Amino acid sequence: MATNAFDPRQKVAVKALSKDKLGDKIGKLKKEVVFLRKLDSPYVVKYHEFFEDKKYFYLVMEYCPGGELFREIALKLEQHQRYKEKEAAVIMQKLFKAVSHIHSKGIAHRDIKPENIIWHRDKDDSHFKLIDFGLAHKFVK
Repeated sequence: MATNAFDPRQKVAVKALSKDKLGDKIGKLKKEVVFLRKLDSPYVVKYHEFFEDKKYFYLVMEYCPGGELFREIALKLEQHQRYKEKEAAVIMQKLFKAVSHIHSKGIAHRDIKPENIIWHRDKDDSHFKLIDFGLAHKFVK
């Protein structure tokens, strides 16, 4: 099920999933891949490739250094800080754009939470990506 060609020098994230541990959830994983292939948004993790061997399925996606929004919120709370209203508004605006794009493709994410929002940080930019479409569902528009 390989689709998108990408530069082999590009850093990627590879999610290795044991076939034994997945059991009857293999169909769910393949459905997630179908959804990710349809989504091309700056606010959704980019899908590159899906392949398997005897023991594992491999999902190759965009590498997003920066960690989860959940972790960042927890760190702020530990330091007795919080997001300013303007910062939260910027995050929510981008999240709404991501959800709008996903819905325009007839897909409902169904598991949006801080753990499924990761930061993509590099030297020039910082923005987030929506991840984990394991509970996503196709709907009729």
